[in-house]
Amino acid sequence: MARIEERIRLNKFIAKSGIYSRRQADLLIFNGLVKINGKFIQDPSVKVNPETDIITVNDVKLNIDKEIFIKFYKPVNVLSSYISQGCKRSLIDFEPFNKFRLSYAGRLDYKSEGLMFFCNDGDLIERLLLPENHVEKEYLVYVDHCLSEKDMMMLQKGLTIGDVHYKECKIIRSGKLMYKVLIHEGKKRQIRKMFKYCNVNVIKLIRVRIGPILLGDLKPGEYKNLDIHELRGIKNV
Repeated sequence: MARIEERIRLNKFIAKSGIYSRRQADLLIFNGLVKINGKFIQDPSVKVNPETDIITVNDVKLNIDKEIFIKFYKPVNVLSSYISQGCKRSLIDFEPFNKFRLSYAGRLDYKSEGLMFFCNDGDLIERLLLPENHVEKEYLVYVDHCLSEKDMMMLQKGLTIGDVHYKECKIIRSGKLMYKVLIHEGKKRQIRKMFKYCNVNVIKLIRVRIGPILLGDLKPGEYKNLDIHELRGIKNV
């Protein structure tokens, strides 16, 4: 465990466990699910000493370990979840996620692949997921036939499909049947639905970047720690 000298707010401690965001920590505290040294506490601003105080949520002790910042290449046909469904593989089938339940940003659907980001700082993950922070995500999209110029312009301006609105994005043709797509949001199956709206089927979808974090030379199923430039960039979100 990393040595921490200063006393910190209870909700911040819970968020740094990597399991909850600070907003979730507040709700846990208000709902009477948090104890300090065996006593229920319902004030998020109470200061704790991470070296000596015992903090539990639902009677499970929380610890602050050293900072963990990992990028992972999620393979195709793997769930972006710690919960398996039938015979489908999930995150727990890969190191180090079968040991640590790290918070993550960059959920991908079952048939998509590429970059996901994991860390044990719940506040950072929450910042990355907030639409107003405009964290750009980049994808390589392989299709069965090309978008028309009219369709490309429509998708880039933003559109509404059913009751879901997709904001403006950037689409660059990068090959005969491949596009580079840059978006600042991450609605469920967003790119697939956008292309399908134009009667174009996505054959393969790979996320290659989340903000300053690059997929780089990772292969499906591999992971590595962020380099110093990625780490500095992601902490400034």
